[in-house]
Amino acid sequence: MALLIYAGTEVEDLHDTLPEPSRPEGTEEENWTAYEQSKTKLKIHFSPKQCNDFAIFELLRMKIESSESIKSYAMRLRKAASKCDFTNWSAEKIIKSLIISNMQDDTLRLKFLQKDRTLDQVLDIARKKEDAVARSKVIDRDSQQVVNKKGHYASKCFKKQKEAGIKRIEAEPQTDTGNDTNSDTDEYNTAKIELVNNLGMREKPSLMRVRTNDQEVLWQPDTGIQKNVWDEAHFRSFKEKTRGEVKLTPTNIKLFAYGGKTPLVVIGSFKAVLTAGDRTVDTEIYVTSEPSAYPLLSEQSAKQLQLIRRQKITDMIMDNPEVFTGKIGKAKTNEVSLMIDNSVTPVVQKQRRIPVNLSDRAESKIQDLLDQDIIERVPDNQPRSWVSPPVIAPKPDSNDIRFCIDMRMANKAIQRPYTQIPTMADIVNKFQGAERFTKLDLKEAYHQFVLDEQSRKITTFYGPDGLYRYKRLNYGTKSAQDILQLEMHKMLSGIPSQVNIADDILIGGSVEEHDAALQKVRSALTSNGITVNPDKCVFDVEEVRFVGLVFNKQGIKPDPKNVKNLQDASQPTSKVELRSFLGMAGFSERFIPNFASIVHPLRQQLKENIWAWDEKCQEAFTKLQASLSEFSLLHHYVIGHDTELVVDTSITGLGAVLVQRASKTEAFHPVMYKSRSLKEVETRYSATEREALAVRWACRKLRKYLLGAPKFRIVTDHRPLTYMFHKLCRELPPRVENFFMDVQEFEYEIVYRPGKTCIADYNMSRHHVDRAGSSRVFEIEAGAESVVESGCCHALNEQGTVTVEDIRAEGERCEVYQRLVKAIKSGISDNDEDLKPYMVPKIKHDLSVVNGVVCRGSRVVVPIALQKRVVELSHRAHQGISKAKHFLRTFCWFPGMDKAVENQVRGCLPCQAVQPPNNDQPIKPSEQPIGPWQYVEMDFQGPYPNDEYIFIMIDRYSRWPEMAWFRNAPNGNTTIAAMEKIFTNKGVPAVCQSDNGSPIQSKEMEQFAQSSGYRHHHIIPEWPRANGTVERFNRSMKEALQAETMEGKILADVPIYPTLRDRDRIRDQRYKAKMRNGLRPHKLRVGDSVIVKQTKVNKLTPTFNPTPLRITEVQGSRITAREINGTWTITRDASYFRKIASDTRADNEDDQDASDESDGETENENRGNQQETPDESTEKGQRPRRSTRRPSYLEDYET
Repeated sequence: MALLIYAGTEVEDLHDTLPEPSRPEGTEEENWTAYEQSKTKLKIHFSPKQCNDFAIFELLRMKIESSESIKSYAMRLRKAASKCDFTNWSAEKIIKSLIISNMQDDTLRLKFLQKDRTLDQVLDIARKKEDAVARSKVIDRDSQQVVNKKGHYASKCFKKQKEAGIKRIEAEPQTDTGNDTNSDTDEYNTAKIELVNNLGMREKPSLMRVRTNDQEVLWQPDTGIQKNVWDEAHFRSFKEKTRGEVKLTPTNIKLFAYGGKTPLVVIGSFKAVLTAGDRTVDTEIYVTSEPSAYPLLSEQSAKQLQLIRRQKITDMIMDNPEVFTGKIGKAKTNEVSLMIDNSVTPVVQKQRRIPVNLSDRAESKIQDLLDQDIIERVPDNQPRSWVSPPVIAPKPDSNDIRFCIDMRMANKAIQRPYTQIPTMADIVNKFQGAERFTKLDLKEAYHQFVLDEQSRKITTFYGPDGLYRYKRLNYGTKSAQDILQLEMHKMLSGIPSQVNIADDILIGGSVEEHDAALQKVRSALTSNGITVNPDKCVFDVEEVRFVGLVFNKQGIKPDPKNVKNLQDASQPTSKVELRSFLGMAGFSERFIPNFASIVHPLRQQLKENIWAWDEKCQEAFTKLQASLSEFSLLHHYVIGHDTELVVDTSITGLGAVLVQRASKTEAFHPVMYKSRSLKEVETRYSATEREALAVRWACRKLRKYLLGAPKFRIVTDHRPLTYMFHKLCRELPPRVENFFMDVQEFEYEIVYRPGKTCIADYNMSRHHVDRAGSSRVFEIEAGAESVVESGCCHALNEQGTVTVEDIRAEGERCEVYQRLVKAIKSGISDNDEDLKPYMVPKIKHDLSVVNGVVCRGSRVVVPIALQKRVVELSHRAHQGISKAKHFLRTFCWFPGMDKAVENQVRGCLPCQAVQPPNNDQPIKPSEQPIGPWQYVEMDFQGPYPNDEYIFIMIDRYSRWPEMAWFRNAPNGNTTIAAMEKIFTNKGVPAVCQSDNGSPIQSKEMEQFAQSSGYRHHHIIPEWPRANGTVERFNRSMKEALQAETMEGKILADVPIYPTLRDRDRIRDQRYKAKMRNGLRPHKLRVGDSVIVKQTKVNKLTPTFNPTPLRITEVQGSRITAREINGTWTITRDASYFRKIASDTRADNEDDQDASDESDGETENENRGNQQETPDESTEKGQRPRRSTRRPSYLEDYET
């Protein structure tokens, strides 16, 4: 196209990037050629953009020239007016144009001329800018006071460098030398300073009062200088105030004026402590002969005192003035809702009259809330289901009032949307190592969130002239805090380096992280319409107070206000005051080592029924007040640093300190203190158990920091813990073993460190007295002394029989014991045969000597003379082999202890008398008769109703029963008559078997047997299963009679002849099952000593009669025994007897699985006892079983 060719390549390239224009109205499509499109595109781009406001401004400012005619002036006006748009012209447009043309703010005028805006938009932007400027002036003015408010003074130094009276002094290197008594090197210190001559200044300088060596001094901060400078007049005045306490020290520093070649005359310098607010700085002040209006504060000192603010933070505030106006904002988010339980009946409470003196202020307060669109009048066409009264109270030292609603009744119907709030640990971890902090406080946070229409009804309250209700979230509502936390979390989610709790937002991190997070938070608040209270905000500081703590780069400290309140608290005079004091102190317990032990007397006071403040309470109260200031700083936990967990206990509490250091050359610094009181049952633990409990509790309490961390050390002043943790020490007490099992998830090692070597931070429960000696033997004795005195013999001492003195005295008399002591100390046993059981490799490493007493780990080695006595005491409670072994293993040991316990328990007659009976004997098949009615079993069954009895005779071969009824209790004669009747019909059998019932044992029955010619066989007394055929028939018959009787039938009509042949098959199956399950025949022999099972009389009746018997006759399972020293004879089945000889097998001991100590002692005797013998299970009728034996390491060594 020729147009683009003539225009050049630059225009052609520009043409290709421009958007295609739309076809003008009225232009035909055939006329809308490519040439017309390109020309229109370039015309739109190159035509100047017209601003209607500027065009009107040009029109209004046009004035007639002195020599110009009216016609010419009118032509110029028409030409200028042709550039203006007068469509829909109104007075507001004229006012807007005049405002823009006449405003004094050039920056704001430039902004308005860039884009057409309405009059309301212009006024709103201008008003916000004016408010922001006013707020900024307030912040700058407040920062010039003594308190640590922050201001910005960079403009004083960098934008006014050419003002009259300002001289720049620049540091230059010097080559001449001089005497210097205040420098460690020969290099000359250089600096640049700014001296301000007040006579030439056009503006009043920014001044601040800073305490200098406890004296108020008016300083002029200046970011353009690097040293603190005074003139001679300032120094003389200060010296008079301090009464000559400060003295100048010569210095070789060279101070040069800006651009100057000649150094200023420096008279000397002195050390000073500058304090502004709660900030303190140690610095050097240089005194020159050059006069100045005020002492000059360097940039570095001003930053350390936090008296200046970075320009970037100020720019952030100025860029978004609507956030920092101090007015109550209105959230642009969705309206919030209150969750109301409709099942709760609404309540209209009684109106409370407003006090006369507060009525005017109440009306004014309500009007302010109406003007701010926070409340509204209740519409007349809506019901009043909930109405609450207002609560009004005057504010102290102010004419203002506190106005809120009594929502107690309404809160019963309001449900909370429980929201997670960051924990203190989360906050501390988030700001680990943060260098800069900013804290924002929302302006009336609740009132910035709009309630939906349904939620407003429950907020209705009485006003002076009617009913009102809240349009915004109001104070006093139960769920208000949860809603606020939830909404703020939505706004700020995804922004790092910040945390929000209710209406407070804390921002922290490095300088870059802090600035980026502050910018994002500011943008989030701006986009959501949230405002902050600038008077309560803190910007860009190195240390900030938040939720009762002070955060800085090093760590956290308690709020000085909390420390002062604790130290100034008066002595409690009641339990209510004591609870309040403990609650206040408990907030800072993380900074107080061994807090639980300190407050133990005070907590005990709360448990008493009577208030009695004694010396212990006063001592605890005083110590608690002083302890907070001594340990105030807790450092941040740093991943990868050398970590130790120091634990300790007292009789009342547990304590732990988590400490770290960056390298081995540095000292440990505390990261966290933890403590708790012992429960009542825990106070009865031994010292070793309490120390082990402290390890478990501390690891689990600090699990958040220790789990997954590199291998750390657990430091204890209780040496036995290191022995117990040793991999060779397996015989831990159960409680200690459980404690160590609970910390298996951590990677750690336990090290011993005497209490006297620990720093003050580690001293958790007691002070150790220095003792002489450093040998290995002394260290072992010192470490285990507490075990012997408080743990090992504690259980024996409770029995009142064996004490530490008994063991020590008996050990001195025992020759073997003394040789053992010498061998432990020297490490040489000279192959002493008596010491072999003690010198097994897995045992000798655990042996130590404590004040003449040998210990194996945490257990006492009992001398030979006391071993039997100790074993007897272990079985004093008659709790069996396992419990006796467990009892002894907790505090003592000696070779062969397990076998001694077994022999003691198995030879205890009372224990055998109360054991359960032996296992049942295997079923013995009865001899089968060769024909019917050869072998008959008989028995009685009854009584039935009306004292009826049934006499039954059953043939063992055919299972055929014969019966006879007795209207009364049978005797010998009636039984003989019944038998004669049956014998008449069936014949006389060869054998009649019966139990030992009284009718059958009569003389008449014996004579009848002789005369009839049958043999009468009596079964074993109290063993009815020997008469099994008739007994099984009796059971079936009884069941049938019971069922038929319930149907109302007569007993005589009931069929009682069931077929019994199947019973044989069932009995055979039972016999095979019992043999398969390992039931073995008894092994009782004539002459064995036994005891017999007896009938239970009450709960205390033992299973067996403790009277010893001796077996006189054995016939299969029929055993006859006779009293050893008497004439009493008894016949019973073998299962009724228990053998009581010393070699009795503990077949029914339930502790066969209880393993012996894992001592790993010698195995010679065990192997000797394991000779193969014929397996008794291979007897007739039983299947062979594998021979089993216990592992050798479960057996004690014996010589």
